[in-house]
Amino acid sequence: MADLTHSQLQSVFPDATELEAPDSRAAIFRAGLRSIRTDQLTWVLLYVAGQVVAPLVLMAAGYPTAAVLTAAALILVPVVVIAVLFHRATSTFWDTYAAARGLSHEKNGRYTSDVPLLRKGDRRSFPHVLSGTIGGVAARLMHYQYTETSGSGEDQSESTYRFTLVQFNLPAAVARRYVGVYLRPKSISFGRLQDRLAHDRGITLASTEFNSEYSLRVDNDQDDIALYELFSTTFVDQLIREFRATWEQRGDDLVVFERGHVTDAARLDDLCLRAARVLQRYLEEHQ
Repeated sequence: MADLTHSQLQSVFPDATELEAPDSRAAIFRAGLRSIRTDQLTWVLLYVAGQVVAPLVLMAAGYPTAAVLTAAALILVPVVVIAVLFHRATSTFWDTYAAARGLSHEKNGRYTSDVPLLRKGDRRSFPHVLSGTIGGVAARLMHYQYTETSGSGEDQSESTYRFTLVQFNLPAAVARRYVGVYLRPKSISFGRLQDRLAHDRGITLASTEFNSEYSLRVDNDQDDIALYELFSTTFVDQLIREFRATWEQRGDDLVVFERGHVTDAARLDDLCLRAARVLQRYLEEHQ
């Protein structure tokens, strides 16, 4: 993915500064591995040798339990080292990215919302929350995840779903015009049955291409005239050919989302740019 141009970056992050490499968590993690000094590498080689020899010696000496415990401990050490490097890379990336984009970074933040996505699951959390100005207004860039639990006892299992979000608060006049609009990736639909069960309704636009890529649903009380003005022919064409965006909006809460936890500066910049374009479209209908 190409980096944003300087003008695009300034339009999204007015306080942005140059982000020094490495510009992703993965790159920072790899740099951490490469930074191991020669003397440290010597200890690593001795450690590997010990990992092979020590259990064999203990086994030959008639101490099988000690041999197993030693092998387990030797295996655990590199796992711990890698976990520490990964955690450090995550913290470094978010702190560096937030500073370069004029945002503040909060770990394990809190946020409440009425949009359906942020009410899913049995547990919800926001591991990283960046707050500041995005697209000219106050906003949040967040990692979000929810966990669903099924079964009980020994049969209990959990599934965790992760997203990266950009959240805006719409002006009151815009919120009154748009009660609830949900544009999501295309999924299986149960038609009118789903409408009755979900307390919202599906919308089919004139563009077959749009309908094949997106699922558009609205609150039952949403005014259709306002909706079709929002999804003008030009905007629909942009969502198909220029940029892809999915969001949930309920009242003054607009949440643009992407599946997965994004930890790459270029992708985060691009998500924020797309979110800003969606916000601007809402505001255009108010101006």
